[in-house]
Amino acid sequence: SSSVKRGSNRPPLASKHAQRVKRAHAVVAVVLGLLTIAWMSLSPLINDGSPFYVVHSPLHTYLTIVFGTTVIFLTGFLLTRLTAKPTEK
Repeated sequence: SSSVKRGSNRPPLASKHAQRVKRAHAVVAVVLGLLTIAWMSLSPLINDGSPFYVVHSPLHTYLTIVFGTTVIFLTGFLLTRLTAKPTEK
């Protein structure tokens, strides 16, 4: 016996929303997420006297993956919402 329900016609929640995602939105979101991860990962290498210390991340490096993933999700979500065509009911 399997724990998966058979005969359900409803698509999984992720696939329901993934139908509206455009490739360009996903690319922008991933690039911004990777830039966030790079910025937070490389910030500890910036010394106090460096001119780049202005852009030093004040956050702990353990939060890097959390913020990177959050930036990817929120950017993709917002771009999809802002460019969505109004749907008729």
